Formats: sequence, structure tokens, C-alpha cells
Amino acid sequence: MDVPAGGLPAWDEADADGATLLIRLLAGTGQRVRLHDGPGVIERPRPEEQPPLSTLPEYVQVLERDIPAWYAAAGERGGLPAWVHQLVLARLLEVTDADRGLRFAAHALGEAERARVADLLVGVLARVPAAQVEAYCATPVALNRLAALLAATGARLPEPVLPSERPFRADRQVSYFFTGSPPREQWYVDGAPAEPTSTKIVDHAYFDRVLVHERLVWLPRGTLTAVIDGREVTPAPYRGMRRPPSPPPAPVTRVRRALTRRLRALRRRTARLVGHRGGTAPEPTRAEAGMPRLDASAVTPQGAPRTWLYMDRHDSAGDNAEPLYRYAREHAPGIRHVLAIDRRCADWERLEAEGFELASPGTTAFETAWAQADTLLLADIGDPVVAARLVGTGTRRDQRVIFLQHGVTMRHMWRWFNTRRIDVLITAHRAEYTAITADHSPYLLTDREVWLTGFPRHDAMHALLGRERDRVVLAPTWSPWLSRTLDRDPGRTDLLAGFYAPWLQLAEALRESGVDAVLFVHPKLALTTPDWFRSLAAPTTTGTDVPGQLSRAWAVVSDRSSILDDAMLLGAAAIVWSPDGTADADAYRRMHVAAGAVSAASLGEALAAALDARAGRLHAASELIIPDAGACERILHRLLKETI
Repeated sequence: MDVPAGGLPAWDEADADGATLLIRLLAGTGQRVRLHDGPGVIERPRPEEQPPLSTLPEYVQVLERDIPAWYAAAGERGGLPAWVHQLVLARLLEVTDADRGLRFAAHALGEAERARVADLLVGVLARVPAAQVEAYCATPVALNRLAALLAATGARLPEPVLPSERPFRADRQVSYFFTGSPPREQWYVDGAPAEPTSTKIVDHAYFDRVLVHERLVWLPRGTLTAVIDGREVTPAPYRGMRRPPSPPPAPVTRVRRALTRRLRALRRRTARLVGHRGGTAPEPTRAEAGMPRLDASAVTPQGAPRTWLYMDRHDSAGDNAEPLYRYAREHAPGIRHVLAIDRRCADWERLEAEGFELASPGTTAFETAWAQADTLLLADIGDPVVAARLVGTGTRRDQRVIFLQHGVTMRHMWRWFNTRRIDVLITAHRAEYTAITADHSPYLLTDREVWLTGFPRHDAMHALLGRERDRVVLAPTWSPWLSRTLDRDPGRTDLLAGFYAPWLQLAEALRESGVDAVLFVHPKLALTTPDWFRSLAAPTTTGTDVPGQLSRAWAVVSDRSSILDDAMLLGAAAIVWSPDGTADADAYRRMHVAAGAVSAASLGEALAAALDARAGRLHAASELIIPDAGACERILHRLLKETI
């Protein structure tokens, strides 16, 4: 950057980070801006601190002050350089990521605050030329995010795309974006008119403002074409999110790559020659040995049975994978069933004694089983052993990824689900199924991928129905930031005390009213600070003890824990009470009230509702109670089909 001889202009105190000053200087001197491709420093907040863009004033600063100031500074000498629009778009993507990203920094904004941010966002986007959005490539941007920006600027939306085809499906999905009313469409497969096997409309909302819709259509296999609103289109394969252009490699890098290609070609020729002579193949390189090659034919003996790989969590069993393994091992003996679990965990010896075939993550046995498996049955797709394998090339197209879940999804989990490979999602009841598959939901999963079968572990819970009820269970959810902080410093029990204070107050109020209250403790927190929980006056429950406690509860009170859903399945009255009142909790509240729960706005209302449940004035939602013990049977029946 060239600095004028007279120095920089005076610094405006309102220009906190100096961005406006630099933009004025660069635009005024006609200097160009290039993408930075070298090392950078990313400053992240401490786990206990709020991430950037968590509060309304931060959005007002960016959208109402900073960006207008950038435009004003860049346009002082007439005209706006293209790089200014690109800089604005990069900042706007950070704003949208605060609402739609996995970190969900905007979760604490209230309804009115979210509406204010949406107005400001749309207002700023109106100043960005459509051509600049179409050309944007400064940072990675997903197709649906790009479509939303294009829609807000009035630009032409992306053409229909075809995600990867799966060999185990008789149909495939195509998707396209639109605004306004759904378009008129006619689909053709191999030139002949075809009817969809399933359809769905997904709303892509930003701060509760829908900017663009995505139409998901399942059609029989074949060459797909369509006429959409009178325009002929041919869907193209999905190429992934748009990314910045790669910088040209340095000369030494080009030489190294050329040598690597020649060495690989030489190894292939050597392998063929050695193979013809009946010898062994050469040792793999370090790069080849670092990760297993997901080539089933290379690791599966000819004539070997199919392999199904199950996992609850790498360090524990007993969730949905273990009971399904038990049932499938007995009723599908022609399939090799392998359960993945760490050899060091307490469940290993128990399962080994029962004859389970086990594979410990990180071992050759596990890597081989993963590569051989045509079906992966996972209760936790966020487990560190499998999370990275469910994005990119960690799985093959012919492997079926079945997400068994470890809790009923009755809160907004689409930010997580939409970024992971899920071929089948198992759901527990109709309200959950509908919330995920219905038109205008934010989930990209459709009724072709979501099965309403019930959870495998609920088969055993069915036997608990009909027990005498004599208590109330309090089930606050776990806090990610609190868990991360305690992982680093288990001594921060002051944070635990603050987090659980309102729940312990409710437990004491129930005790004074003659009602026994049991406090649910999330397993992650129970393992980190067991002594603190043992010191509480209120009794606690966690792990395998929880279903028994829920089956004896008149009511369960929760802010946004999936424990409340298990309680509803076991016939307890459900009470939603959130001491912190975040937007995430509000969404959970709305979904559960629609399913039969009651809402409490204060500790007093939560107490009154619990006492009503004890007195028989508040009842459970009968349509959600576990109907039978046939979930494993239903799941296995569908898994054994050639196509799903």
C-alpha cells in the first residue's frame, strides 16, 4: 500500500477498526486490492466469552454505520471500485453466518431484534450490484447462501443442480432456487415426462426473513431435463461451494508436484510388474498410509458377507446403536455386524462377554470395518471419530449413512444436519418427523431420507409404561460454552453454580410443596465435575438411570433438552421453562407446545404447572406415547431392502 507523503488523514473515532480510513485512502489514490493468500491470524473469543455479532448493537454498527461509511468514503471522488462491493459482501457473509452458521452467534437476539437486523441486512444488500454478487469469490460461499444474496439483489438465481447419485436409491434428487410463488414445472427422464417421487420446499431465512426458497425434487434415475416456468433447463452436477481462486504455485511446488506424479506412475508400473511375477505390492507411501483408502473391493475378501458398522459414541454404548445391533444380529445373521467402541471404555468388557464383534477406533480393525461396511449406523454424527468422515470424501457413494440419533430432534438442528452426510434419519414420533420433512422447514432432508420408525432404545422403554408416578424431573440442557470451559478448567464450579441456580431454586420450591424433584445432569458435565453434583442437596440422575426416572415422573421441566421428548414418549406431562429466554429456546418452546407441552414464563408458572400435573389437572400428550416395542423390527425391515 502506498501512503501519501503528507501521511494518513485524521482518524475518525467512529471508525473503530480503521477500515473506513483505509478504504478512503485506497479508493482516493486508485490503488488496487488483492486477495491475501498467505498466513493469517484468526482471533477467537474465549469459551466463556460471547462470540462476535452476538448483540444488536454490533449489527447496528456493521450494517448502519460501518458499511455506509465504507461506501461514502470510497465514493468521495465519484464511482465505487468493484473491490469495495466485494469487501462489503465478505462482511455481509460474516453477518449471515452469525445466524446460519454452526456457532449461531445470533442465538440470543429476540424476535424484534432479529427483525431489525433483517431490515438492515436487506437494505445494505440493495446497494450491492447484482453483477458483484455473481462475481463474488473472495471467501468460500455455499450455494444456498449465494442464492440468497442473488435473490436479495434481484440477480438471476443459480441453475438447477444434481447432488451425487447414490447406487442404493432408485431415484435421485435435483434442486433449484426461486422467489415468490412456486414455479410451474415439468420434468423429463430420458426424454419422457416423469412425475416426482417426492418434493419439498425449503425456506432459507436470515434473521427470520425468508430471502429465497429451494425446491427439492426426487425423480427416477436417468437423464434429467425440465421446463420451469416455460424455460428449458438441464440440471448439472453439483460442483460444491464457490471458493476463492487458488494462487499460482511457487516454482519449487511445481517441481515437487511433477516429481510426485512421476514417482506415482513408476510405483504403478512396478506394482503391475511385481503382480505379474506373483510377488507382493510395494509398501504404501506415508500419504497413502495416513488415511484408509475407502475402496471396499480392496479390503473385502471375495464372497465375504456384507458388513454393517454400528456406533453410539466412541467412548460409550447403550444408546440407539447397541439395541439395534442386538436385534439385527439375531434377525439378520447373514450380515457381519461390528460395533465400534473404544477398548478402554467401561462397556467394552460387557459387550465382549456377550459375544459382540467389537472394533476400537484408531485400530486397523476399525479402519478395515469402516472401509468394508456398506451401512454405517451411527447414533452421534458429531462424535470426533466420525464427524470428519461425514464431510468430503470420508465416505463412499455406495455406503449408506444411517443417523440413528441420540435424542429426539425437536429444536432447530438444521444448521448441523444440513452440513453432514445423512442418507437416512431415524425419527421417534410424528411431530418430529413433520417438523423436519414438511414444506418450508429449514431442513434439507425430505421424506425420502427421514424414516418414522421410532428409536431402537425406545423398544426397551415401552416396558416402563404404566409405572406409578411420584416425582418431577428437572432437565436443563447442557451448555456448549460451559462444557468447553470445564474441560479446560474443571475448577470453574462457580460457572456451574450460576448455570444451575434457577433449577435448584425450582427443586427447592417443589420440595417445599411436598414434591420430590430429581435433577437431570448431562453426561458430559457429570463426567467432568462429578464431585460438584454429588454435593447438591437435590438428587440427580444421568446415563442409564434416566428412563426409569422419567417413567415415574408426573411431569418433566426443561428449557431445550431432548430428555423432555423421552419424557413425553413415556407419558409424562411436558413443561417448557427457559430461565435465559434465548431465541433458540423460543423455537424449542414453539415446537413442543405445538406437540402438547405447556409453556411457563417464570419459575412460579413452572412450579404451578408441575403441581397441576401431580393433581391430574395437566395431562401428557397421549399421541406421543411409545405405541409398541417394534422400532428395531421396522428399521431392519427397511434396511434389508436392496434400495432405500
